[in-house]
Amino acid sequence: MDKYTIVGKDIDEVKKLAENKLSDLKDNLLFLDPKEKKSLFGKKIEYTVIKRAALTEQILEYVERILNLMDITSEISIRYDNESIQINIVSSNDALLIGKHGKNLQSFNVLLNQYVYKILKEFFLVQVDINGYQKKREKELEKLVRKVVKEVQESKFDVKLTSMNSYERKFIHHLVDTYPHVCTQSEGIEPNRYIVIKYKSS
Repeated sequence: MDKYTIVGKDIDEVKKLAENKLSDLKDNLLFLDPKEKKSLFGKKIEYTVIKRAALTEQILEYVERILNLMDITSEISIRYDNESIQINIVSSNDALLIGKHGKNLQSFNVLLNQYVYKILKEFFLVQVDINGYQKKREKELEKLVRKVVKEVQESKFDVKLTSMNSYERKFIHHLVDTYPHVCTQSEGIEPNRYIVIKYKSS
């Protein structure tokens, strides 16, 4: 995959220069690894630029290779959302890819993030979902958190949740942070770590 180095006075100039050099729209490009460059003429900024289509092709090939080894047929969609890559897979065996309590899906996420990091040489978030499972699960967790937070706020007693994978625990930590008079704490040992939602007076 080709990578290009573009230098400009700011990100807007870099994007314009990249569009001209690569003959592509800025929305079809990824701007990575910004570095400040100093010279006699002032400061400039350097970006590594790649085409999204090239990265998408490599990711597709990698995912398809894994699924073929598992004898799973699938439809794969990839889109770019702000600072992340969103991958959704609809397959002939969604249950296997998701796994018990989403553990296989979590492993798939780790694998894809490591693969993209190896390509880009920097972290760029990859989020893998299987036929919308993750989105549905997040809605379930949001509903659970609303219910438990209200209970803790009213009773002032701690509530222990069932064990969850690290992605779901992180999701709940962030959710609970948006509510007053409650906080969270992870306890237990993997693979049975769980969250306790606790009351705090201030």
